Amino acid sequence: MRTGFGKAVALDPKYRLAWQSLATILYETGDYTGATTAYGKILSLDAGHAQASHGLGLCRLKSGGAEAALKLFDTALAAEPQNAEYHNSRGEALAQLGDDDLAVLAFGTAARLSPSNAGFLGNLGNAQARKGRFKEAAESLKKAVRL
Repeated sequence: MRTGFGKAVALDPKYRLAWQSLATILYETGDYTGATTAYGKILSLDAGHAQASHGLGLCRLKSGGAEAALKLFDTALAAEPQNAEYHNSRGEALAQLGDDDLAVLAFGTAARLSPSNAGFLGNLGNAQARKGRFKEAAESLKKAVRL
């Protein structure tokens, strides 16, 4: 616990905002084990916490646990169905699992919810290309490049 947030959670182990900040810092610095612990603590305090479910899903995805990640992304989406980032992450898990049909749907939803996000459009285009939908893929990728 290398930050002031580590000190904050030591002083008040139920302080979810400090756990969330600590988890984010750990994830962003590549400490997925530490982030997993912090996200798990948040979920032990609030099982429906969308950000923690999503963050833990990202950790699982980084460690090759796409099935577990998909379940966590679905939990996050149940709480925040209009969150484009969660749909995009769901698409990434589906793509890792080899389900490009559902990945296209998830990336498409993310792109519709956040049409100015080049990353979401790029993911959509790549998934469309893997499905042999080259004309649609080209359009998605052109849109992404223009952004």
